[in-house]
Amino acid sequence: MMKFSVKQVFMIFAVFIAVFAVLRGVQWIYLRSAIRSPLMQSISRINGVRQVQVSPQGTVTVSLSKDANLMTTYEAIDNTSTQITGHNPRQIIIRDHASPTMNAMVNTLRLIIAQGEATGQYVAMNKSIQTLAKDHHMTATVELGNHHIFVSLQSQNHWLDQVMPLRLGGGGA
Repeated sequence: MMKFSVKQVFMIFAVFIAVFAVLRGVQWIYLRSAIRSPLMQSISRINGVRQVQVSPQGTVTVSLSKDANLMTTYEAIDNTSTQITGHNPRQIIIRDHASPTMNAMVNTLRLIIAQGEATGQYVAMNKSIQTLAKDHHMTATVELGNHHIFVSLQSQNHWLDQVMPLRLGGGGA
C-alpha cells in the first residue's frame, strides 16, 4: 500500500488548483475571443442597434435607436446570436428610454395584450393600444411576429419597447 506524506498531498492539491485555474482562464479567453466579441461586433452592425452588451451567461442587452423597427431588429439579434453561438440567446433585453408615463402604462398594455390573446381579437387589441397611446399623446406600433408581440410607444424624446411572448388563444402561463 502506498503512503503519501503531507507534503505530497499538498503538492497534488496545489497542482490540481493550478491546472483548474489554467483551464478556467483558457475557457474565459475562448468565450471572450471566439464567441462574445464576434457576437457583440455582429449585433452592433445590425441597423437600429446603438449599443450592445453580452453577459457571460449569454444574456444580450441592447440599446436601440428611436427609429429602429423593434420586430426586425429583435429578430435580427436573435438570428445573429443563434448563428454565432449555435443556440438561442438566454435572454434579449431591450433598453429603452421611457418616460414615467410610459412606464406607468406597461401594466395596462400587458392587460390589453393578454385580453387580445385570450380572445384572439388582435385587431381590437391593436385599436385599444392605439387609443391608449393617443390619449397620452404618443404613437404606438404593434407588430405580431411568429413567437412574439412587439409594441413600441413613442413621444417626442422618449420611447418604450416591449417584447412579449405570443400565446395564440391565450395558452401558456
